[in-house]
Amino acid sequence: MPEVAAIKWWELVTGQPSETKTVQARTRILQEVGPLKDGLCNLSLECQQQRIDWLFSPTLKEKEELTEFPTFASFPDGLKLFKEMLLPWFGQCPLATRLAFGATLTQSVADRKAGYEILGNFLPAVKLDPENSSDFSYQINRPRLSTCGISGLHVNRLSRWSVARLSGMLVQFSVGQQISAQTFESNQGLNACRLELDINTAPRTEGTFDRKMLSAIVQELVDLGREIAAKGDIP
Repeated sequence: MPEVAAIKWWELVTGQPSETKTVQARTRILQEVGPLKDGLCNLSLECQQQRIDWLFSPTLKEKEELTEFPTFASFPDGLKLFKEMLLPWFGQCPLATRLAFGATLTQSVADRKAGYEILGNFLPAVKLDPENSSDFSYQINRPRLSTCGISGLHVNRLSRWSVARLSGMLVQFSVGQQISAQTFESNQGLNACRLELDINTAPRTEGTFDRKMLSAIVQELVDLGREIAAKGDIP
């Protein structure tokens, strides 16, 4: 990876400078954050010696009451934005030994019982008791052999299912060395089914991926995540 101070990836991807940029030259850490699409969401980039993370996250307006779980788009629209902004970057990013795609999806529900009833439709291997249970959390990895053309490549398909309740949240904002915090609240509390996806290539001994294959691998990870969101926990 190039020297962190010389990295211009955030600007390359978005076509504009980031809102904040932090460089720790000694530890070789770079952090950049800024809004996208007229404030639709935030995009952050974090580079460490052996890892690069891109993250899309919702924006929260000051003193705004929470009326739903924070989000910035439907899953299809979020994937469209991800592919539009980041897939071209994989054609020139550093060589990689592993790749991962993650997402957190929510669906608003009236209460815990309604949430468990919905989760039951996505978890055929689990018998849920919506009336007489609580604190349910189900996590599973169902690996698959990759179909992108790399022999022996396995993909981990981790998913975690739960029903979450949110009455408020404390968000920290940092600008340079200044850190401030703000509380966002919901008067009545919010409930939502929650799915966390972590789709990643398994560790391998063959070294880095061919750069020409990176976009195809990422597309496969995205497609596997989309399949879980649509069909639930399937082999």
